[in-house]
Amino acid sequence: VEGHKKLIDLVVESDRPNAFGTEDFETLSVAANHASLAIGRARLLESQRALVAAERRRADAPQALLETLADLSAELELTRLLQAVLDRAMGLLGASGGELATYDDARRQLAIAASRGAGPLAIGTKLALGEGAMGHVARTREPLLIPDYRTWGGRSERYTEVVAHAAVVLPLVIGGRLVGVIEFWHSDPARRFSDADLRLLGLFAPQAAIAIENARLFEAARRERQYFAELVRNSPVAIVTLDVDQNIVACNPAFESLYGWTEGEILGRNLDELVTDDATRSA
Repeated sequence: VEGHKKLIDLVVESDRPNAFGTEDFETLSVAANHASLAIGRARLLESQRALVAAERRRADAPQALLETLADLSAELELTRLLQAVLDRAMGLLGASGGELATYDDARRQLAIAASRGAGPLAIGTKLALGEGAMGHVARTREPLLIPDYRTWGGRSERYTEVVAHAAVVLPLVIGGRLVGVIEFWHSDPARRFSDADLRLLGLFAPQAAIAIENARLFEAARRERQYFAELVRNSPVAIVTLDVDQNIVACNPAFESLYGWTEGEILGRNLDELVTDDATRSA
């Protein structure tokens, strides 16, 4: 017992009847008291270590945030970026787990795109507006602090197997438009997210949203380039791409068939000199 709170039950058994006497009870009481003191000291030491670690994270948070945002701004591959956003924020908070969901405005639903600590099947999970903590934040566009997710009335049944206690959820918004939602939790019931954590995430979330939107635009532009490249390649019309000096930088198979040159033979050559002669040029 520590104060008036029971810490453990210390039980000694024997298969002989009346095996223990008053002296044994006193010895056991002394052992129980020593055990209680040792457990109390260990818990106090662990609590102090956690406080020191939390203060250290808070002290390092501004520099870590700047480094994180610089790294994220350089990443343009969307899948890697989403996981990097989640992992960096988890590191800043010291969280046990987290998820990042992107928002599909046409379908009005979230899709889990990055996850840690929620199981291997979490990615791809769809959440409707208002469903669970992330769906709630997607609908309200406001941050949410939850003291204990397991007892929170709005919890989603999809997360019954996840050990999550304190949780914090933030929207990722650009110019009033929802890009996604990010959530973190502690699996230790003794840990909580503080107002300082919420302020840190408040600085992180808008920049993360911008990085995600940039990566989305880059991905869309890449797909568009691929589409037009395939269109040119498969066109029956002879098509050639030129630089500002009218020199050839690419051509499609139809051009090769029409003029009888391979692309490798004509790269860098002037188009007019290639397809015209003195008579046609003077005309």
